[in-house]
Amino acid sequence: MTLVVVLVAAAACVTGSGSGGSPPPSEPASTPSAPASVEPSISPARHLAMARRKIDHVVFIVKENRTFDHLFGRFPGADGATTGLTCFGEEVPLTLATDSSPGATHSFDAGISAINGGKMNCFRRGLAYVQYRHNQIPNYWAYAERFVLADRFFSSSYGPTWVEHMWIVAAQSDRYTDNERAPLGHGGDDNHVGDYCEDPTELIFSFPILSDAEEQRIFELEERGDGEAVFETYIERWPCHDIRTLPDLLERRGISWRYYSTDSPFYQALKAIPHIRFGPMWRKVVHPDLFAPAALTGHLPQVSWLIPPTPESDHPGYGDLCAGENWTVRTINAIMRGPDWRSTAIVLTWDDFGVSTTTSRLLMWTSTGWGHACRRS
Repeated sequence: MTLVVVLVAAAACVTGSGSGGSPPPSEPASTPSAPASVEPSISPARHLAMARRKIDHVVFIVKENRTFDHLFGRFPGADGATTGLTCFGEEVPLTLATDSSPGATHSFDAGISAINGGKMNCFRRGLAYVQYRHNQIPNYWAYAERFVLADRFFSSSYGPTWVEHMWIVAAQSDRYTDNERAPLGHGGDDNHVGDYCEDPTELIFSFPILSDAEEQRIFELEERGDGEAVFETYIERWPCHDIRTLPDLLERRGISWRYYSTDSPFYQALKAIPHIRFGPMWRKVVHPDLFAPAALTGHLPQVSWLIPPTPESDHPGYGDLCAGENWTVRTINAIMRGPDWRSTAIVLTWDDFGVSTTTSRLLMWTSTGWGHACRRS
């Protein structure tokens, strides 16, 4: 396909100062005109029928801690922002981000405080009010120009990473509200976090089982932006409980899947599901290095979750964004060079805010070029 050539030829991002330093040596190669867009009058049922006819493989690429306005706030025609509000009512510009911009606090309760009941005005000054330009992330913008940019698709949880990854595989968090915290003793007897069901001495913050009245109280605290008061309601419990997951539903329908991830304690949500960790489905949790060979040789499962190694995850403070973008390009090129591309839909998303104003959104595309954005109410 010509699209393979176009994206293989896209310029790799090159690390610069991010503050007036040298831009990448060239822009991404121009893409051919996109296929005709789907008419708005087409019903959801018709969209679903088209997807079932054309899509045999779905790949979820889950990256870390970037937001729509942080990456695409200046994208032409998108519902983006170039300024933000502070807790003190001041409107400030989103200044130029650097390739290694540090991240802001992004725990569950910190997210409540930052989002502040929907006002989106209490992010951390000096870290959160920053934004990239087109020439710093040329390939992410090239994908957005060629395919579908979902500018009103929002994160399901306040964060942080492990909670978001529970949502990715189970569409819920099982009441968990945090990553395991070794300094708080969550690593158990050996002080090693991330073993989950393998270590019954580990702990993690969670909501208790709430009555309707208690749940309503939490909602009221969220609307007030009172993260500290929400934190006071947490309990600690062992992160190992059976819940229904998306892999369970796929197994029931005979749909093949793989969860490609390193053993990072922040990514391995399935390790906290005992019937998966200690059952035959655990064989389908594999290293991300196995993804590209499968894509190139036509051996992709029907559904893939792909979690990059942390240095290429786009997570602030763990690696440069340029390196993460280049990993994404190499990975998507492998799909497009392989025989399954014509029947593959790719969803590229960032799991939580963790750095900047607004919540996380996604890019979505298929070989046919059509798709639609959704909004979570």
